[in-house]
Amino acid sequence: MQMSKPACPHPLGSLRRCHTPGRTAVLLLLCWLPLSGLLAAPATGSCRDPAATMLWRVDPPSPAERPVSLQVLGSIHVGNAALYPLATPVEQAIATAETLVFEVDPTVLAAPATAEHIRQRGLLPAGQALGDLLAPGTEQQLQAALDLLGLPLAAITHLQPWLVTMLLTNLQVQQLGYSSAYGVESYLLQRKAATATIGELEGLEQQLALLQSVDQEALLRYSLEGLDQAASQLEALLAAWRCGDHALLQELLFEGVASGVADDRPAAGPSDARSTPAAAPREVLLSRLFTERNRHMADGIARLLDTGDGDYLVTVGAGHLLGEQNVLQLLRERGFAVTAVRR
Repeated sequence: MQMSKPACPHPLGSLRRCHTPGRTAVLLLLCWLPLSGLLAAPATGSCRDPAATMLWRVDPPSPAERPVSLQVLGSIHVGNAALYPLATPVEQAIATAETLVFEVDPTVLAAPATAEHIRQRGLLPAGQALGDLLAPGTEQQLQAALDLLGLPLAAITHLQPWLVTMLLTNLQVQQLGYSSAYGVESYLLQRKAATATIGELEGLEQQLALLQSVDQEALLRYSLEGLDQAASQLEALLAAWRCGDHALLQELLFEGVASGVADDRPAAGPSDARSTPAAAPREVLLSRLFTERNRHMADGIARLLDTGDGDYLVTVGAGHLLGEQNVLQLLRERGFAVTAVRR
């Protein structure tokens, strides 16, 4: 299937090209980041459960007074043409949705001023360099990643760590041959009904504020882990997503994430420019990036079912629908009925 190349569908926009935020920190790739890989998407016949999808239906505890229908789709934010078309129930959900709800309104990202706004938010104060914020071990990891990706240090030394994380991941995705132009969000925008409206669960400013508020070095270090092995990891994730293999995706994403992020900073001293609080444990970082956001997303979906009307298709990164305290689990705990949609 041929797809045009729309504006970047993900909330972190780009400096010059589209890029997205989100183990390489594969877990981040499915919530903040896209999946990518080198293999074509598998045929559904090769899947363990060919009828599975990444779509769920959510119903209120009791019949609503208003006509309301809501489905939740777990997305990937980049891809290639081999991903499409999607499973028949997903295609039907796109075609019939009266409102498409995203983490961030994709049309906001198409505005010419968005990329410059993000760049300005990600600049370090005058006179400060990226190396001033990093422990020696992190600098070594970063330099190795730059060498692997062919990017000079001078290109990023004036940027905050969260934006460096976004840029490095985007560059790697591009080098693997994938694009946000083929992400699920872009596909939905092209396939939606002409009269369908767009809503959002978070918003650009909320996502940027969160990225700036987390432990910056922990975020960067987590994103650098296993960078040279990302292609094989991402191939496995892409295949699992295409098959709607929830169990395998959860295993790939969340196995072993409870271990802490090591810290090799020297002891704090009054004149030490690197004397900042110890790197947050990995579980603290992931709680900020996932668990807290999952609660907010569940709140938003519950409000749509409680007060909205019409046919909704809510699309969020697939990692938000898996693992402990995921969005679907939180909705079930509130009494909503959540049903996996099958082909």
